[in-house]
Amino acid sequence: MKSIIIAFSKNDPASRGICNNILQILPFKEDNIKSIKVYKYENILIAGFDKETIYFDFLDQYFNDLSVEIYVIPSKHKGKANVKSLTLHFPGNVGDDTSYGGRPRELAYSYPRFSKLLLQNMIKYARENNIENTYDIVMEVTHHGPTSLSRPVIFVEIGSSEVEWNDPLAQKTIAHAIVEAIQSYHNVDYTPVIGFGGQHYAHKHSKFMIDNNIAYGHILAKYELDVVDYSTLRQTIFKSVEKVKNVVVEKKGIKSRHKDMIIMLAKEFDLNIIYI
Repeated sequence: MKSIIIAFSKNDPASRGICNNILQILPFKEDNIKSIKVYKYENILIAGFDKETIYFDFLDQYFNDLSVEIYVIPSKHKGKANVKSLTLHFPGNVGDDTSYGGRPRELAYSYPRFSKLLLQNMIKYARENNIENTYDIVMEVTHHGPTSLSRPVIFVEIGSSEVEWNDPLAQKTIAHAIVEAIQSYHNVDYTPVIGFGGQHYAHKHSKFMIDNNIAYGHILAKYELDVVDYSTLRQTIFKSVEKVKNVVVEKKGIKSRHKDMIIMLAKEFDLNIIYI
């Protein structure tokens, strides 16, 4: 059975709090791997590190002896608008800016079904915990590091201030969403897609995923399409561990040159284009 690694930052209250909740859901036991303390339950390992989550490119060196399915990284989310949010996304840098970790023009590996399950579960448990109307629950577009891990990595975040990062109900919601996703991902079948267009908070893509039998890997916002080159764009396809079948484009505001590049990509990989 492949391993699921949940990696958290000891200095991040949201990251730490979510993992403390996960430890209460399942009967984990302490263990050690390469001199670090981990918590283990069946094929799930939880490990804490001192660095910020966006700089977790080193995870492979600790877990490369295991057959890792995916790295799940709970984290705080900082937003300029201070929106109360529960978000998820795959990391990656579409351009040369590496201010927030990772390598330039490199996308991490994605695992679409996990984004679908996490978003569904976050909505479900937010409703159970009576915070559904308090938090904006949405998938974000691809951004920040780490980008160079050998296995897929997904971020699950609480935003956007210390109040929300320390909110026990938000932490509990994310913890249960992660556990249920891990327990059910082998039993689901969705059509893997990638997305283009829209804003940083991918509301239209998120709704389209919830309403249809699809699961998103990478999503690039329309502002990211201004800096991405074709080589990096191709990574949205071949760095998905599930074969991408369709391209979903939020057509409002999409520039003609971006549309041409997306059509070229779809033709190269024999993908259907869906406009929303």
